[in-house]
Amino acid sequence: MRDDVEMVDVPLDRVRRYLEPGPIVLVSSTCGGERDIMTLGWHTMMAFSPSLVGCLISSGNHSFELVRRSGTCVINLPTTALTAVIKATGIHFHDLTR
Repeated sequence: MRDDVEMVDVPLDRVRRYLEPGPIVLVSSTCGGERDIMTLGWHTMMAFSPSLVGCLISSGNHSFELVRRSGTCVINLPTTALTAVIKATGIHFHDLTR
């Protein structure tokens, strides 16, 4: 992944304003030393206070098993500066992590 991109935490009570327009997001997951990142095109706000985000990860996706085992994931809201990385994520993930 790129080292020149800074992640910024967004308070849960403010995340709705970024997720409601339905942007493509990156879901990162890790468990037992394994890690994965995937593009996600479907997510929805399920509750506002406290914020609850719903998403669908297919059981055929490697991320599914990592999230199931760890019980956690991170929903990343990339900026347009990462457009090329987002396009490549689903195709060349293993190349990006080397």
